[in-house]
Amino acid sequence: MKLPPKLKAFVEESDWTFAKTYAQTWPHEYIVGDRVDESPFLSLVRHIREHGYKGRFYRKAITYFDEDGMVYWTMGAPIGETTIVNRCTKEQTYEYRLKHGVLPEPKGRNAERIRIDCVRNEPQSYPLVGQARLVSRVLYISKYLFLNVGRWKSGLGGYFFRASESLSFQRSQKNVGLYHENGVFSRD
Repeated sequence: MKLPPKLKAFVEESDWTFAKTYAQTWPHEYIVGDRVDESPFLSLVRHIREHGYKGRFYRKAITYFDEDGMVYWTMGAPIGETTIVNRCTKEQTYEYRLKHGVLPEPKGRNAERIRIDCVRNEPQSYPLVGQARLVSRVLYISKYLFLNVGRWKSGLGGYFFRASESLSFQRSQKNVGLYHENGVFSRD
């Protein structure tokens, strides 16, 4: 369902702010509810929620709404508590960029988790050439070893495993390393 004329006029007349923080990774614009007329803002939020479609942004489920080449969304707070409406072009959405293999390189505190999720769930779309599934297994197992067998530094030994078509574990009293036929992935 298209935006009603009053909401379309509100969207066109609003001063959208470009999100400078995400200019290089996720370019988009937003309006803040406190800076615009409250009634049409809340009507826009309701319209997005009622007539939009379910999508995702990495792990987060989001309701999106398309109108005239732009995609609108909020961050999912209850309607009365929503403070921001975002929009971007269709080509800048997560779904489009995932499908076309042009996701930005993850950065920050959650970058490792994001990389693991992307490679594990969408190896054909993520820009890791060739052995995406193998790398996914290695990253997953190294995460497991780090979290669950992290006592290796205190003298309890460690685990060696070889990354090949099937991964196997070998107990050792020596250093911990991730071994691959083409080289060594090291955690030392």
